[in-house]
Amino acid sequence: MKDIGSLFLKETRGLLTLDPKNIAQPMAAETVATHSDGQGKEWHRLRSVIDKPLMKLKTVESYGEGFTAVAADLVDRFVTLRGTNGGVVENLDVELFNWALESISMVLYEKRMGCLSDNRSAKIIEFIQASHEMTDMTNKLILFPPKFSKLFRRKDWKTFTGSMDTLFRIAKESIDQKIQEIADKPEDENAGVLEQMLAKGVLTPKEVYANITQLMAAAVDSTSHTVQFLLHEVSRQPDIQGRLLEEVERVVPPGVKPTAIHFRDMPYLKAVIKETLRLYPIGSVIMRNMPKDDVIMGYHVPAGTMVSVALYALGRQESVYDDPLTFKPDRWMRDNLEERQKLNPYTFLSFGFGPRMCVGRRIAEMEIQTLVSLIIQRFELKLDEDKPVEIISKLFLVPKHPVRIRFTDRK
Repeated sequence: MKDIGSLFLKETRGLLTLDPKNIAQPMAAETVATHSDGQGKEWHRLRSVIDKPLMKLKTVESYGEGFTAVAADLVDRFVTLRGTNGGVVENLDVELFNWALESISMVLYEKRMGCLSDNRSAKIIEFIQASHEMTDMTNKLILFPPKFSKLFRRKDWKTFTGSMDTLFRIAKESIDQKIQEIADKPEDENAGVLEQMLAKGVLTPKEVYANITQLMAAAVDSTSHTVQFLLHEVSRQPDIQGRLLEEVERVVPPGVKPTAIHFRDMPYLKAVIKETLRLYPIGSVIMRNMPKDDVIMGYHVPAGTMVSVALYALGRQESVYDDPLTFKPDRWMRDNLEERQKLNPYTFLSFGFGPRMCVGRRIAEMEIQTLVSLIIQRFELKLDEDKPVEIISKLFLVPKHPVRIRFTDRK
């Protein structure tokens, strides 16, 4: 598998160069492996295989109980980890990373990996470490051709390819096992994501491994950092937190953990997530190649020109949003008709749009809905220090430092 790292970077650079919004998604489980042209018949062949299971609500909701179980494990860890430190969970970013990795692994590999366990096997420790290294090294190498990195960034390249080999080795074990299970089994529309991808018989084994790994890569950091930003805002605004709690308690019976069916009746939770993505878009830009000549704001733009939209700037634009720097989920509620009518649908593009919109949007949203509703059920949240979160740009926009939140048991 020595060429896997080059294939991954080549395809991911294709996404970044020609359609970076596929990498710049908040919710995550969303990036699809493409050939370096990132478009055309080859792109459609690969995307058509992935779209069906990941964009189908019934398939995504079938993982609802699994998402709840993973989120409940993380909430239980918070109880232990906050310990004697005044309710603050140290290294919240690491815990959320492991939660997101466990959640997407459950979808892609169709089994629990044990990322949230205190007694992790050597293989899972290796898997988590490789996931971190792959993300860090991708951020460092993404803009360079593999040949350049091999010659001039040898240490980073070695770390990157080593982490990729580890991830592919572990992924291959799960995928090959599933291949054996479905070898003589007819295609089942109710099957999981991996089984539906394999049943088509369209992808080569290498393409399956590459797609699965890229989906995992896009889903972990993006989703976990979105939750950090959301918890930061909710923790500093008791009124918003109170409305979330009121909605959860109204929809979810006492003693019951929320699942997919409950989220259909939680518009305020969805508004909080959307407002988080407006102010803190994990991906900072969407780019498109112009398919034909056009005129934009009086400027002639020739076919083939790269056009970009800066999502961070767009979400904070006074000409687009009233009071743009204020975290105000109500702006997305249906009863706020006046403000909603002012907004052009293309002013919110955190998941992209059209055929190339975020392929993992439904999975990412359900993961976040599940975790946030469980946290709100269990804890009252308060910031350790009420100050604006500092943002830095890596492969994604992320908090410069882990958000420090006090998790206090609700009475």
